[in-house]
Amino acid sequence: MILSLSLACLLAPASPAASSLQSPPSGHRAPDETGEVASVLDRVAVVGASASAGFQLGREVGGHTNLADVLDAMIQTGGSQAVDAASSSLFMDPRRVGAGCVERALEAKPTLVLALDFLFWFTYGRIDSEAERLALLDEGLVLLDRFPCPILLTEIPDMSASVGKMLSRRSVPSEETMKAANARIRSWAKKRKRAILVPMSSFLDRVRRGEEVRLGEYVLPEGSTRRVLQPDELHPTLQGLASLAVLAFHTLREESPHLIPEESVLWDPVEISALVFASREPERKAAEERRLERERRRAEREKADAR
Repeated sequence: MILSLSLACLLAPASPAASSLQSPPSGHRAPDETGEVASVLDRVAVVGASASAGFQLGREVGGHTNLADVLDAMIQTGGSQAVDAASSSLFMDPRRVGAGCVERALEAKPTLVLALDFLFWFTYGRIDSEAERLALLDEGLVLLDRFPCPILLTEIPDMSASVGKMLSRRSVPSEETMKAANARIRSWAKKRKRAILVPMSSFLDRVRRGEEVRLGEYVLPEGSTRRVLQPDELHPTLQGLASLAVLAFHTLREESPHLIPEESVLWDPVEISALVFASREPERKAAEERRLERERRRAEREKADAR
């Protein structure tokens, strides 16, 4: 877990020898490039693949939902909405689609980036050789390096449980490649103080084993695999996505407690999920009205045909 120079500017103690890096009196705010005071939560951007893009969550929630929506429910500071620059198409062309995700996020001048599944398809996928997987991963890291703000990212998780459900065997890296890829990610992050590694892999491993998992004061009880993961064993449920967001923010806060004041964020994934679900009530109501209208028209056609 490593913080960047831009983040260090928010954290460094006052020192006559480094007055330009002193923390402002508020502790978690510092001037941005416009000279205005900015919080790390002011402009949060999401770059990533289908998990961040909310794959299949529309069926669960009743309306399009993604990680940016979860963050909007989670963050209580009243700033701008989180920027959704994730794409479910990232698996098709990580270079092109990934570059587009990063460009969209950069346009928002983010103060914090969540890239929890961004690197996944830079390692997984139908790639010709294991060496090419690692070369593609390097390209993904180059894209993330364009962000000057704090970046929350993860190592590549073992999602082989999804083989035969969502993933093909051919799309999964070898064990050796996975180890090498994660070593590269750790090395990359260690050299960049703005990069914070979120322990998503260990979280998912424990969830799959059915273990109790503590996220701050919230405890995910034993046997919660289906609370967190969809049946495809690859994508999170709404509560799973909220849990990953809470895990990411806890990781950042453990590194820098004053960067995210406790009261600025909701820390209960169940509460966050409920807020997101409630916000989709208009979409669910509209969908029900459309369904009733279709049934009414079908009944009218059947009645006319019976004459």
